[in-house]
Amino acid sequence: MPYAQECSKCEAGKSSNIIGATSCSDGKAGGYSLKGASACSDCAAGKWSIDIAAEAESTCSACNTSMTSSPGSTSCYASCDFLEVQVGNTCEPCAVGAVCDSDDIQVETMVLLEGYWRTSNSSNDVLKCAN
Repeated sequence: MPYAQECSKCEAGKSSNIIGATSCSDGKAGGYSLKGASACSDCAAGKWSIDIAAEAESTCSACNTSMTSSPGSTSCYASCDFLEVQVGNTCEPCAVGAVCDSDDIQVETMVLLEGYWRTSNSSNDVLKCAN
């Protein structure tokens, strides 16, 4: 005669969103899982974690001053102001000929004004066209 199998919650640091699952998966880097979680929770914006199977929000570390992160991040990046561009992990003044009209412009996606160019999308060295 069949009998009911007892369910148990996933331990902290693991999760499962499958009803009746017999195992739980490790949480992902950039997040944490509380006991019984059906999904991993992201570290908040401005925090990060490289730990896999983290068991609490306290494992998320705050970014250093002038750095930030997106929710669920495994690292921080420079938090640049208006008229600055993020180049690697630093902020540099926006070059003449580039458009830096909002916060957190990244050099790889920086837009140039007509009549200006640069040698690569990773360069903040913007040059005026000769013609």
